[in-house]
Amino acid sequence: MRTPSRHVPALVLALLVVAACAPPGSAAPPSVVLTDDGCDRTGAESLPPGAASIAIRNESGSLGSFELLRLESSFPALAAHVGEEQARIAAGQPPQGIPSSVTEVGHLLLNPMGSGTIEATLTPGTHAVVCVRLTASEDAVLSMFLVGPYSVTE
Repeated sequence: MRTPSRHVPALVLALLVVAACAPPGSAAPPSVVLTDDGCDRTGAESLPPGAASIAIRNESGSLGSFELLRLESSFPALAAHVGEEQARIAAGQPPQGIPSSVTEVGHLLLNPMGSGTIEATLTPGTHAVVCVRLTASEDAVLSMFLVGPYSVTE
């Protein structure tokens, strides 16, 4: 019969100390991933105001454009706009662009399978990321997706 190691209590204590040092309610940093079929986010959904970084990966086979937006209207209103844009794209029409009720606070263009970071200064309010797949010449939009909302509070 094997006896427990005398180092186990020290390991358990070390793990408890590390867990106790993590800030309460902390979440993983925000990240966004674009694929050929959609755009998803992981990590924090609430962010403090000030300097922020959102890790971006383009796992699609197309050029990817990522816009971090501050919303002056509601997230559902932006989601409805993106839905209309998706319908235009599916019908072979060009999108109309971002509505006047949003302000771009960060932008990143990535080659297929590329990664990078959107760096921005966030102010209190609601933010979102629009992910767009483009043709290589950037003259046509292949698809558009919305991720969010991100809540920025004091």
